[in-house]
Amino acid sequence: SRRELLGIIKDYGYLCGCSICNFSKILSAHEFEIHAGGKSRHPNNHIYLENGKPIYSIIQELRTAPLSIVDEVIKDVAGLSVNDVTLQ
Repeated sequence: SRRELLGIIKDYGYLCGCSICNFSKILSAHEFEIHAGGKSRHPNNHIYLENGKPIYSIIQELRTAPLSIVDEVIKDVAGLSVNDVTLQ
């Protein structure tokens, strides 16, 4: 069954907060979704930021953003929770 699962975006995946991983293992989006009980072919549509927007929304916004404003687009879509050091 699907459930809400906390995670942290880390390196090239998600630091999984399930009871087994306990934020000690980095998973791909697909693996992270499976740990939450999901099994779609589009996990980034079902992985949400703290502001409630799916990760996929950032991907869509970045596709059309000029390189010069990419950092602003990420902040706009992700909200204030994005750490400037991590972003760079």
